[in-house]
Amino acid sequence: MIRAVFYTAGDQLRGFHIKGHAGLDEAGKDILCASVSSAVMTVVNGICECASVSNTELRVEKSGDLFFLLPEDAGSETALIFLQALELQLKLLQEDYKGHIKITYRDVTAL
Repeated sequence: MIRAVFYTAGDQLRGFHIKGHAGLDEAGKDILCASVSSAVMTVVNGICECASVSNTELRVEKSGDLFFLLPEDAGSETALIFLQALELQLKLLQEDYKGHIKITYRDVTAL
């Protein structure tokens, strides 16, 4: 199962952690994993390059797990829109692929 944890500060998204495998097919052939990976990388690149937000925290593990967090002072409305778009995309995928993706939320202070 793919697990997506969104980190929040109040009612605003600040980042996310994506881990796991959907299990629909073998690694490299799983359409849900490919969809999530593509959405995640679009958001990371969009925030860093299009919204010009620097000093983000980005960690990619050998397992493929990815952790991304905006700096406290990011203040970019564009970056927040990118995060909201990822949240929406993952919610839609969760509806279409029940039991293969789970979304949860945690306060950023829990890190």
